[in-house]
Amino acid sequence: KLFNQGEISLHGFFNYSDSTISTYSPVIFLVGESYLTINGKGDFRNNSVDVLLDLEKANIELINNFLPGNFVSGEATGRLNVSGNFKKPSVIAELSCENIIIDEFNLESLDLNSQIFIQDSTINGFTDIKSGKGKWKGRQFDSGTVYGVLKNNSIIFGYSSMGKNL
Repeated sequence: KLFNQGEISLHGFFNYSDSTISTYSPVIFLVGESYLTINGKGDFRNNSVDVLLDLEKANIELINNFLPGNFVSGEATGRLNVSGNFKKPSVIAELSCENIIIDEFNLESLDLNSQIFIQDSTINGFTDIKSGKGKWKGRQFDSGTVYGVLKNNSIIFGYSSMGKNL
């Protein structure tokens, strides 16, 4: 069984022609009450991709297949836009999770916002991760932000926290 969340169904059409796979209108992949919408194309002749994925009301179990960590419970909504060369695509990602448990962390919310752009061999972009109130190993905290800035293949990290510190 691929997912333990109920029935799986696929609505929509994919077309493959002249080395290009594309969607006709968005393709919707339903898993229980969660759904993933896929819209875009991949051109195998030119090695390029332009795809938009929207995730709604997904059980966190689906996220375990794409992100590191052991997500135990919660719900996620997000958007992923991938464009450019297959080997060096640019990516814009947003993910919002509610009422989640990750290993020993309990969080009311976790938000990820990231943009990564690759031009020639240079990587630029940023990643922000914000957590709402939570608990870790019996200690409570109010919120916090971790961010990283990618500029000319270098990474700068930072953080801020509000309220009680761990």
